[in-house]
Parts: sequence; C-alpha cells; structure tokens
Amino acid sequence: MTRLVVYATLGLLLDALECRWDTWGFWCILALFMCSDYLARRDGYEQGLVHGMSAYINANEQQRQELDRIVKDND
Repeated sequence: MTRLVVYATLGLLLDALECRWDTWGFWCILALFMCSDYLARRDGYEQGLVHGMSAYINANEQQRQELDRIVKDND
C-alpha cells in the first residue's frame, strides 16, 4: 500500500511540475523510480539471505537445532 501512495505522489508531483502523463519524460522518470524500488528490494532480500546463512554457519549446535525447529514449525 505504501508503494502505491509513493507512486501516486510522484505522479502528482510530476504533473505539478508540468511534466504531463503523456510525455516521454514522465514515463522515463516513473520507470527509473520503479527500477530503483525493485533493485532496492532485491538487494535487501539478498543481504537478508547472506546474513541468515552467516548466522546459521556461525551458530553452535544447540542454536542450530533451535533454528531448525523454528523452520520446521513455520512450514
């Protein structure tokens, strides 16, 4: 929902700056904004995986068993 509000706000801002929706500039800016959002989400997901794997590797046996139990309970 937040992304929808941000995109709508961007559209209104561009319109207020006289960059109308039927111009190539409007769509280029919107596409760049969407690409930036996608890349940020993908980067966050990848970093989360790396940190999660690192935490599991560095965990002792008791901690690993607890993590395995949590994963099984969430399936």
